[in-house]
Amino acid sequence: YAISCFIQTPLMISNNNNINLLFCQLCGFFGQYIAGTQIFTFLAQAIFRYFATVLYRQKILLTFRVNTIIIILGWIIPLIITASLLVLPLAYQYEPESRICFTSTKYLLGALIISIFIFFMPLTIIIGLYGLILWNLTHFDRFQSDANNIIRYKRNIKVFHNILLIVAI
Repeated sequence: YAISCFIQTPLMISNNNNINLLFCQLCGFFGQYIAGTQIFTFLAQAIFRYFATVLYRQKILLTFRVNTIIIILGWIIPLIITASLLVLPLAYQYEPESRICFTSTKYLLGALIISIFIFFMPLTIIIGLYGLILWNLTHFDRFQSDANNIIRYKRNIKVFHNILLIVAI
């Protein structure tokens, strides 16, 4: 994100409204891609935690290979979404109010695509996964009450407490 801001520094300090369109589109694309990658990284963390706490018996979901695939998808999906906006000529524009090139709110289709696929959809999935984790951890009565399950239950409650602290901050 810092690199994205650094690239757009000349745009922020100049008073010239005649900005190179290609440079502006690439800056907007890069900034939006970085923001999307950050959100999809949070989604990948939620998926990993869901696998570790709820689907812990499915050993294949806890493998390095599955984690690597999820991480790669977390980089590729925002790339596809933000690159698809490069085809739309008005999607990335110079915003004189903020002096940066970003997804223009004046172009409804581009703003809608970014809002739904980069922000709302991953956020909804993240909230749903953490809700499922919480529901699974609070319904202890469906487990057998042997010593291993009690230890696992206490560990999962502690993990979820730590997750809530990290996510809330």
